[in-house]
Amino acid sequence: MGNLTLVTGGKNAQMSNKPWHTKRSYLQTSSLLMLTQGTILAMPVTPCESRQHDAKSQEADEFFAGLWATDPCMAIRLRGACLAQWALHVWPRPKE
Repeated sequence: MGNLTLVTGGKNAQMSNKPWHTKRSYLQTSSLLMLTQGTILAMPVTPCESRQHDAKSQEADEFFAGLWATDPCMAIRLRGACLAQWALHVWPRPKE
């Protein structure tokens, strides 16, 4: 789940084997999905957190976006954990 994102039209096939900097450029300029903007191009936040717009948060966002090129396994794990928390928030477990 951590390494999947939605892209429009035929871009998925065009981007599939491209280097991260090429994919990032496309996503920054063309993606209208908040899911992509908020969990790939920026440090993901959990349902308990709120996105900050200060210098420290911008630095963290840049670090996370760069992590896809330097340590994609870590980026996938972090994003997957965040998405799992959101899924549990949106679709809570049934009460026993």
